[in-house]
Amino acid sequence: MNLRRILVTLIIFPVFALACQFDTDCSVGSKCVKSGYNIYGYCMGGLQPGNKYDRQPAYNPLDLTGKQGNTCSFDLDCGIGGKCLKSSGSIYGTCY
Repeated sequence: MNLRRILVTLIIFPVFALACQFDTDCSVGSKCVKSGYNIYGYCMGGLQPGNKYDRQPAYNPLDLTGKQGNTCSFDLDCGIGGKCLKSSGSIYGTCY
């Protein structure tokens, strides 16, 4: 019965299976940033922020543009309504 619950959870909420939970899930120098009380977040900061170099790339099935968690330079890189969040002085950020 427990295995069934786990499988249903992973099917319904796949974002939980593919996102950072700790800084070690991100590339060197990046931090796992979570909003509110979320358990999972996106890798930000460092020399290569975003999904490109992460061990567990973020994926949000509710993101219609498919850009959340991607590496970006400008808000336009993140699709309609997306924001490119960067550390101070960074050239690259992460779509949120």
